Amino acid sequence: MQDKLVRFVIGSTGIGGAEKQVAAVLPKLAERGWKARLVTLSPDDDELAAAFFKNEINVIKPKSFRFTSGLFGIMCKFISILSHLYSEFKNRPGIVTVFMMSHSILFGMTAYFLAHSKGKRIFSIRNTIDRQHSYFLRAYETFLYKFADCFVVNSHELAEQLIGTDKIPSSKVRIVNNAFECNQFSHQINQLSVRKKLKIENKTKALLILARLVAFKGHDDLLYALSIAEQKLSKLTSDNWVCLFAGDGPEKARLEQKTKQLGLGRYVRFLGTCNNVNELLAICDLFVAPSHSEGMPNTVIEAMYMGKEVVGTDIMCMRELTQGLYRLVPIKSPNKLAEAIVEAIKNPNPAVGVKAKALIEKNFSIDKAVSGWERVIQNL
Repeated sequence: MQDKLVRFVIGSTGIGGAEKQVAAVLPKLAERGWKARLVTLSPDDDELAAAFFKNEINVIKPKSFRFTSGLFGIMCKFISILSHLYSEFKNRPGIVTVFMMSHSILFGMTAYFLAHSKGKRIFSIRNTIDRQHSYFLRAYETFLYKFADCFVVNSHELAEQLIGTDKIPSSKVRIVNNAFECNQFSHQINQLSVRKKLKIENKTKALLILARLVAFKGHDDLLYALSIAEQKLSKLTSDNWVCLFAGDGPEKARLEQKTKQLGLGRYVRFLGTCNNVNELLAICDLFVAPSHSEGMPNTVIEAMYMGKEVVGTDIMCMRELTQGLYRLVPIKSPNKLAEAIVEAIKNPNPAVGVKAKALIEKNFSIDKAVSGWERVIQNL
């Protein structure tokens, strides 16, 4: 591209897997001479806004929505976003990357709108969980695919799904691994201080799940698994264990109620949104990832880099990511999950953590990810 201007389109500057990837990649592309602009569909400055500002990345937002509820509010929001997109793309930029989210019709609308530009269109697809359960979303997203010049995915299995199931030509599919910034996970952490802050005794075995409180992340399965494993865990730890639920979301109240119903109130703690992920990983003895579907989970990458024991579900991407190092169980199988958790606490294997860290350093460096994106853009 003559002016090396590249636009990335995403829902917001909130903390999420795709958002964190954009926050990591865009500043590095800018360092390599690309004029990166970020277009969001939300008028708010969320958690990652400061990071973009610090790195001098232009964030183009729609105007604030005056009306936010009812049918009229929805119409106002829709018109505001369309006006915002038209203003930004009327000059038909050379390259536009849309981070597709299957559950958001706004992203579908954005992709369709961008299809009318004369430039090149990249769809970055991270997950397909919602469209698996909705014929409309699947049909709508499949329709949008014909407007894409290139698809960027973050796992081989997701690439195979696009090629095999969605009949996307393999020549259009590119794999770019997630960018992992290890700096925040590399410095020494005073675990005693962190445990004291969280009121967790040093001898307490700490389990950790780090995920939004939404249905497909498998929190229900974990709660049932903990209720099944409670007696064995208590015997192994002298009744001194805790499971930390880090994250927030629409399922919080229901999950808290479920915790009480299962009699796990003394063992399960809901921490809400956490900005100290590195500290939580440092003190945990076991990281649990019971998701029903993922793209390429950053939290598991982080846990592996920290050398933590991991128990997860045998889903797309987890096999590719963990490469046989950890115990993986079928989705929605609390009994199997309980067995794996007990076994991991009973027989930890520190050597696996060393291998896992080396695997992450090899495959998920930020320079490798940025170079991957640059090759995609240059070869369009």
